[in-house]
Amino acid sequence: MDLQELIDIWQENDEQLDQQLSVNHKLLKEVSLNRVHSLLRTFKFEKVAEVAVNVFFSYFLVWFILNSESSFRFLLPAILLLFFGIGDVIWNVYQLSLMSRISYGAPILQAQRAIEQLKLNLIRERNLLYIVIPLFPIAFFSVVAKAWFDLDFLDIFGPWMMQFVGGSFVVAAIIVWFLKKFPDPNLEKAIHFLQEISQYDQEDSGHFT
Repeated sequence: MDLQELIDIWQENDEQLDQQLSVNHKLLKEVSLNRVHSLLRTFKFEKVAEVAVNVFFSYFLVWFILNSESSFRFLLPAILLLFFGIGDVIWNVYQLSLMSRISYGAPILQAQRAIEQLKLNLIRERNLLYIVIPLFPIAFFSVVAKAWFDLDFLDIFGPWMMQFVGGSFVVAAIIVWFLKKFPDPNLEKAIHFLQEISQYDQEDSGHFT
């Protein structure tokens, strides 16, 4: 066996090793991203359910606004709820679009950035609870009581409204504290999991395509 034959055999073995390493790298990415998708399944289902509920409720509010002959005191809460509902639909669709970026063909770094953005969005949602919790129940019960029972919720519970709003701020503070103390466990697991494998992917992504 001459030198050229030895070189050819060496190069062939080297190419086979590169192919095996490339396949292993792709399998690692697929398994890793499949794990992330599994962790986010419940989170994704919650967002889809929120979109469905808010679309249905927004339709009801539009019907109430267009067909109600009620005074401005009932239309204002309905418009406020409609604003909340449409805003929540847009926000959750954006959240779902972020999760769609975590695809099997995408780099691990892209998935990591999408997960981090999801976490940042959850923090923003949490801070909005200081406003939503005091306002939403009053507006909701005002509209529902008028639409379904023809009752004036504000007239019935008006004397206790200030106490209710004050108590709502306390409830909002407790809920926000609880969410800060106990963040979404699956989202946190997904973040830590991607952090562990991102360094490996960055080191090897330049060698395999």
